Amino acid sequence: MERRNFLKASGVAGIPFYQNRNTEGECGGESKNQQGGNGRYATEIRDDLENLDEYRPKKNAKFFALDTGQVFIGTGQEWVEVETTGEEPRFESVTTTELNGINYAPTSTDIQAEIDAAAGGGTVQLSPGVYTISEPLVMRQGVRLVGAGNQATILRLSNGTNDDVIQIPANELECEISNLYIDGNKANNTSGFGIRITGYNWRPKLFNLIIRDTAGAGIQFEGGTDKLYEPILQNIDQGFANSHGLNTNVCYDLSLYNCYFHENAAQGMRVQGSGHVCQHLHTFDNTNGLLVDGANDCWFYGTFLDTNTRNGALLRNATRIFFEGSYAFNNSTANAGTYDGIQLTNSQDNYIFFSTFADNQGSSTQRHGYSEANGSKVNNIAFCTGYGNVQELIGNRDPSTIPFRVNGYNTQTFASTTFSGDGATKTFTISSHQLAENPWRQNILAWASPVNDAAKEAGPISISPADLNGDYAYEALEVRFSSPPPQGTDNVEISWSARLI
Repeated sequence: MERRNFLKASGVAGIPFYQNRNTEGECGGESKNQQGGNGRYATEIRDDLENLDEYRPKKNAKFFALDTGQVFIGTGQEWVEVETTGEEPRFESVTTTELNGINYAPTSTDIQAEIDAAAGGGTVQLSPGVYTISEPLVMRQGVRLVGAGNQATILRLSNGTNDDVIQIPANELECEISNLYIDGNKANNTSGFGIRITGYNWRPKLFNLIIRDTAGAGIQFEGGTDKLYEPILQNIDQGFANSHGLNTNVCYDLSLYNCYFHENAAQGMRVQGSGHVCQHLHTFDNTNGLLVDGANDCWFYGTFLDTNTRNGALLRNATRIFFEGSYAFNNSTANAGTYDGIQLTNSQDNYIFFSTFADNQGSSTQRHGYSEANGSKVNNIAFCTGYGNVQELIGNRDPSTIPFRVNGYNTQTFASTTFSGDGATKTFTISSHQLAENPWRQNILAWASPVNDAAKEAGPISISPADLNGDYAYEALEVRFSSPPPQGTDNVEISWSARLI
């Protein structure tokens, strides 16, 4: 074997070491007299046997004697020599999780000690393997807790712990958690979040994580009155929580990119606070895919909201929420025809552009693509499209909400109509206007022109919404001639157009 060839450890990860000693560039370890530094799990020390005592025998550390070929495992108190097989001892032939009936896999306490030691800007690097977490790992300011990959390094909550897997307490600023698989083990725990961030905090970073099976929310922000600022989430795949996927509570200026929240018992993502920018958010098979709950000034770009049991997105008491290039489709799966792609309740001054609301299932379930309720008003929908919903694309719209160039929403009708003149009547009614909703005075453009001689002789024509029952419903269109058309049966023909704006 090439003496300078570093071999990666196999099996469950070991204990951290610090790069304080190097002999010919071949060994890395922690001198028994050294304290603190940046840790890396799965220690592999390569050095001559005579230098063994210069390294602390941290639990699960491996020492390979370059001159004799002997292999030793650290127990936390001493080095224990182990037998290996093959012509030449190799690290991957050493089983480090079990030795003489003792399990040497690192505990929550071991990992916590390394996090504490790295406070202020250090990195704790976890190697591949399964780590049983019996108490929350508590992050310290500036620490990076980094795994070997989100399917390689697994943190699994121990049975009956009923607590969080990882916590970032108040004032522990600029922490990073990345490249991990976090298993909340909800089958054997009644409470606990995957990651919980509390109190005043600034710019925590969550990257490249898989989070599964938590009894509480997968990710929980609890800013409270002290507020959480500028969290950054990238490449998160979260699912199967007994609560929300992501619950932001009081949080400001969230940056989210390429995150998935799916198959959660409550909301895929619950948003409070303001100033959030979310790109390529995908929520599916939750209760509501996205709940914007009292938030304002948030932007969602390229959001996918599909196959949720209720609404794709529910905006409640929300203001100045922007959706652009988003998709809401095949929602209301538990109660067909009851919930919508995007529903607004008591929300105003929101903007939805270049988005699609559709249902392409064999049997549609999504009621409306977009709807309003409970005083929602003054919203804007433009350059959108939709099809296949159980009812009309835009439902229960307040007149102050303006749809503009929404394909699939019948906002414009062209037709020709005939009337029977009597020589005295100048006003006629078109009751079948074929628009998606009644043409209120403030949201319609309409025109009419004569087709035959009888219509031309009656002079200029005007057309406007008609309130037939005095209830301000404006359920029809009214055509007025300058002079009464001559008497006859269906002798007056006009062409007309009406468009909701």
